[in-house]
Amino acid sequence: MPPDVATVHALRSDVAHQIARYTERLGVSQFSAAKELGVPQPTLSKIMNGRTSDLSLELLLRIAVRAGMRITLQTGFTPEEAG
Repeated sequence: MPPDVATVHALRSDVAHQIARYTERLGVSQFSAAKELGVPQPTLSKIMNGRTSDLSLELLLRIAVRAGMRITLQTGFTPEEAG
C-alpha cells in the first residue's frame, strides 16, 4: 500500500475509533446515536465495527464535528505514526 494511502487509512481508522468511543459513552442505541449524529444507522454500525474502508475521511470528520469532538490529526514520517 502506498504511504499516502496507508496514512489516510490510519487517519480514517483513528477518527472512526474516536467516534465509536463517543457513541459508546452516550449509552444509547446505535439508532438513537446515528440520529443524533445525522448519519444512517448502517453507517454508524460500520464505524462501530471498524469497517471504514468505504467511508471518506471527510465524512468521519463531519461526524466528529457534529459530536462536538476536538480532533487533532497527525501524519508523521511513516503511516504508522498517523492518527
